Amino acid sequence: MKKEKILSFIVSFCMILTMLIFSGIEAIAVGSLNPSFSQSFTVTNLTEGTHVEVLKTVDLNLDSDGNFNMPVLTWNDSVKNWVSDKFPQYIDKSTKEVTDTFQKLGSNSAEANTFWQKMTAAYYQGKINFADKKDATADGNKNVTINGNGWGGYLVLAENPNNTGIMYKATSVNVLPAKQKDGSYENPKESITLVMKQDKEPGFEKEIPDISEITTGIGKIVNYRLNAQIPVYPADSIYKIFEISDQGGKGLKLVPDSIVVSLHADGSDSMSKITDYTLTKTENAFKIVVKESFLENHQGEVVYVLYQERITEEALELDEIENTASLKYNPNPYKNDTYEIESKKKTYTYEINFDKKDENGTTYLTGAVFQLQDADGDVLQFVQDTNDLHHYIFYGSADAFDTAVTPVSDIEISKESSIQIDGLDTGTYRLIETKAPEGYVKPTGYIEITLEDTIDENSKNVPDGKLDKIEITNNGSYEIINNATTGSGSFSFIVKNRTPEDFNLPVTGGTGTLMFTLGGIVVMGGAVLLYARNRKCRSNAK
Repeated sequence: MKKEKILSFIVSFCMILTMLIFSGIEAIAVGSLNPSFSQSFTVTNLTEGTHVEVLKTVDLNLDSDGNFNMPVLTWNDSVKNWVSDKFPQYIDKSTKEVTDTFQKLGSNSAEANTFWQKMTAAYYQGKINFADKKDATADGNKNVTINGNGWGGYLVLAENPNNTGIMYKATSVNVLPAKQKDGSYENPKESITLVMKQDKEPGFEKEIPDISEITTGIGKIVNYRLNAQIPVYPADSIYKIFEISDQGGKGLKLVPDSIVVSLHADGSDSMSKITDYTLTKTENAFKIVVKESFLENHQGEVVYVLYQERITEEALELDEIENTASLKYNPNPYKNDTYEIESKKKTYTYEINFDKKDENGTTYLTGAVFQLQDADGDVLQFVQDTNDLHHYIFYGSADAFDTAVTPVSDIEISKESSIQIDGLDTGTYRLIETKAPEGYVKPTGYIEITLEDTIDENSKNVPDGKLDKIEITNNGSYEIINNATTGSGSFSFIVKNRTPEDFNLPVTGGTGTLMFTLGGIVVMGGAVLLYARNRKCRSNAK
């Protein structure tokens, strides 16, 4: 009889030893513990305003003396039915015991993560109502402390109602006896710190791959690219939204059929509009919605959207042409809340102003005609502003204008005011006077104008709409007063003209020489007549 009692004790002892505690912790030995023990959780790595919930999932069963009751670990009544229905291998339905199958899962195993994610989804869907639930909101210190957590296992969830875009991972934590070196178990520490894991917001960037296109001109095309990272959504997520949008804004018009969606930065092997995403677009905006089936197979990968925008005449009303793109997704995929990340890019056009004045540089002259050429000598075309005949808008394409326009190549000076040439890109130009004002001499050659915008205010090699270099060079007989200054997107200078009287060049055959010549002719003529007369007289005398 005594041997049977000893054997029974050994069997019971071994059963407890072999029982693994919640989420991969080692087996619990028989010992005397405080049945009323509770632990404080300090949850860190939060953003201010984050709401944290601690939900009890597993009970550790002790009697009033601190000894274990069998079964030692059981699923809490709040979750037992859900576990029995969705994961029957993890529960003994007759006793609610947490089975060895679950206890042997590694705490960070894929199976364990899937279990907690699916439980989280069920909770947010209202399929699980936790009886033992505590919560708190993170303050300016970006952490919370939640007290009174008794023996057992817990699911910890975090969500920021301020919609910061951060995705917090569901985390499990246990309040279980602490094993000592001698093999005994004692109450654990009265408080622990739990670092909440979070996925940073997915990467999203709008860029102009060719930096030279940041400086542009009316009618020109700018190539854009959006780089949008697909979030890693938990298993059994309820909501998986991934929308990429672009709003061209004033001064921009979407080039039809230029949109390419791909998993490659160069746009190769484009995605299918039928199976992978849907596209809606207007004249200067579009929205791409990537389908859930594609998201599930490409989590963490980057989707590239390549497209073109044309600079329109409306850009002249702006100092900078801004383009805004956005990525919309679910930071909490268990609730129908979305978050948007924005990324913007700016492009710039530039302006040349010049005056036509007399030789003193004070009086305006009218009647002159100019042409502007590019660096290769090709004549550029412009649209003359009907409200200001001295305002010429660069004509890069008919698509840049809302109404039909007639481009011209001659820049005519018809009144006493400055000429404004608008909507230009940086680069090198040639200004040529093809007709001088009446009574003035037309100069030869051309004026070379070089514009550069390569460095922003932070000394980065990025254009910022402010010219860093303006060179005005006389490649001919022009006279120039250079008033150009850097630091803005426009500048001015003066082109002078002279009248013919202003020129003092040496001449030959003047009036003094003519008089001597005429006098000589008269004398010579008289001599010839006198000779002829004398000869006649001698002939008669014979």
